[in-house]
Amino acid sequence: MQATKKADLRRRFPFIDDGCKFNFGDGWFQIIAGFCGAARLHSDDTFRITQLEFRDGKLNIEYVGRGGSYLDKLVAWAEIRSMHACEQCSKEFKADYQKGTRICQVGNRKARLCPDCWGWYELLPDSSREAVFAL
Repeated sequence: MQATKKADLRRRFPFIDDGCKFNFGDGWFQIIAGFCGAARLHSDDTFRITQLEFRDGKLNIEYVGRGGSYLDKLVAWAEIRSMHACEQCSKEFKADYQKGTRICQVGNRKARLCPDCWGWYELLPDSSREAVFAL
């Protein structure tokens, strides 16, 4: 994720820890912003997001503090939504293997990409994530 988008999230949502990992592409920015906006309304002062990263084919959100079942449902909503959204361009798809997103190897990590973005990566097989995402 671009440094400006990370800074925007941290400015808007101060409950994101300073040491929080952001390990995903810019396409999931809106999913994270939506999750954080809803979490702000339904959490208390002990709530802190400690990790936002790509794991097991989806966005993984880890937090500490008293959240309750509502925050657990918000986490599940964001994680499920990320399984149908491209990590680079943010297009969302229904659950369809042929037309939806797939997990691809990009440089030294995996990413969830749509068909348009797979083709772009196939043209740049030796590129690292940073070089490819800097369009």
